[in-house]
Amino acid sequence: MHKLSLYIHTAKYLKPSQIFYRILRQLQNKLYNPYIREADVVAPVNADISYIIPELDLSPDYLNRFNIEELLNNTFTFLNLKKQTDLKTGWNDPSMPRLWIFHLHYFEYLYALADAYNKTHKEQYYEKYKEIIEEWIKNNPIGTGNGWHPYTISLRLTNWICTFQLLYDTIKNDFSFQLYMLKSLYTQYNYLRKNIEKNNRGNHYMENLKALILGSIFFKQEKPLSRYLEEFNRQLEEQILPDGMHFELSPMYHNIMLEAVMKVHYWQRQDHVTDTIAKMLDVTYSLEKNTGRLPFFNDCSQHTAKSTKSLIHTAERYFGIKPRYKARFEASGYYILDTKFHQCIIDAGKIGVDYLPGHAHCDALSYELAVHGRPVIVNSGTYTYEPEKWRDYFRSTRAHNTLAIDDTEQSQYWGSFRVAKRIRYPRGNIEIQNGIRMFKGSYFNYKGQKHIRYIMWLEQDIFLVLDKVEAPKFRYTKSYIHLHPKYELMKDTHWQIIQDHERIADIICIHSIHEKTYKGGETNGWYSPEFGLKYENHVLEIHSQSTVSGYIINFSDYPVEVQCSNEQVTVRYNGTEKQIPIK
Repeated sequence: MHKLSLYIHTAKYLKPSQIFYRILRQLQNKLYNPYIREADVVAPVNADISYIIPELDLSPDYLNRFNIEELLNNTFTFLNLKKQTDLKTGWNDPSMPRLWIFHLHYFEYLYALADAYNKTHKEQYYEKYKEIIEEWIKNNPIGTGNGWHPYTISLRLTNWICTFQLLYDTIKNDFSFQLYMLKSLYTQYNYLRKNIEKNNRGNHYMENLKALILGSIFFKQEKPLSRYLEEFNRQLEEQILPDGMHFELSPMYHNIMLEAVMKVHYWQRQDHVTDTIAKMLDVTYSLEKNTGRLPFFNDCSQHTAKSTKSLIHTAERYFGIKPRYKARFEASGYYILDTKFHQCIIDAGKIGVDYLPGHAHCDALSYELAVHGRPVIVNSGTYTYEPEKWRDYFRSTRAHNTLAIDDTEQSQYWGSFRVAKRIRYPRGNIEIQNGIRMFKGSYFNYKGQKHIRYIMWLEQDIFLVLDKVEAPKFRYTKSYIHLHPKYELMKDTHWQIIQDHERIADIICIHSIHEKTYKGGETNGWYSPEFGLKYENHVLEIHSQSTVSGYIINFSDYPVEVQCSNEQVTVRYNGTEKQIPIK
């Protein structure tokens, strides 16, 4: 009955079209797919326009992800997992995570081989480029395995066409390989046209459309091109929120979608898209300003999307767009409270779009805090997409800097990408009370318990977090503070944040009955900045049985005193007294 309930509460948010196409796709996969056939001929190709954006496709920080000498030895590293792969049998290796296999089929590493050949003219790089493509074609029968998933086709189609152009002067004289590659490309293009991911939608659907737009330009298919551009524009209106954030609310996927939009605009200019790119770039710039990394809300990992630096450079050079800093993104629920030396980013939004919550985490009213551009308090990140205990942990409430009521998860996540019952009525705003600029947000967890949070800088170096619970019955709350692995926790009069044996700040708990700290437990105290990497980190868990609780993080050198009731908090420091009403 529990499993049935999960399915019901997950399915009720889906669009009817998603259910229809999901059933259709399952039937095609298991019974009969009429579109599995090799192209008889190859359409003429358009090699006269530029498909490559060097600032994105050939930027050093991107190419350096691939070890060129290891590629020559068929050794691939994705998700921080390295493996020498048999190009005849390794394309669907069951011993590797599915996302790793997907990366193998993406063929992003072809840019490194093509770039190395163009710079050195060493035949070994071109021969390896040919070999990997030829072995993929030979050992991935049409419609079979992960290589024919519409998402892997979308990325591979793009990467094959772009690197084909990079090596065009050589490939055009290698007639047999050219014909072999183009025939496969045209087959993949036609297969994708009939297997587009209308069942998933979201970022996958956008990648499908991006690839089909490029394929239509490359193969000179004017009518399909017009149709795919029209649908791409419709998806922009649906998927890009009024504040510029992608509707799945993952900073990482937002940047991936920003790259997709910029590339489509580069290939096929449309005036209205410039405004969309500008809004999206504002989000990217503001969320990463002065920290050098994206904040880890929802599924988010470093070194997956292209770097913010390369995205900004591309937007300015090709579209004349410069980003603007913003502190409020009301439609997506991201807010920024900053001082001269500190930046706090807060998530007060939904878990994502209702019908596509696959990349959601239990991070409502969580925050990340950086000091002098260095992350100090961090969410735990994203370690894996595999359905296992680590996927559960990194999506959980306790993996984020927020509050759990009676150990209840904020939302009822399950599997790798599913959410059943979920938070309701998330709210957030930045307002002024008693001369203090503060964030106030709230939501109801899936059991109907209300969590209200106040976050503010009392001074530029005194940070206050207050939590209020409104529920008919609750036993206790647990508030979590996760430190970046460069920092430690030590107990003195108060808990202290320590770096290299020096105090960085004190943590003064409010209405705590006890606190405990852990680091690198069985499923607690881990930080994952990239897929496949996890490091032990200190976590402070603050227990309370009060309706109002919280803490102050004091970066200053003078002591802080706190008094708190259910209606007001009074904070005294350095001869100053501030009163904050709790409404």
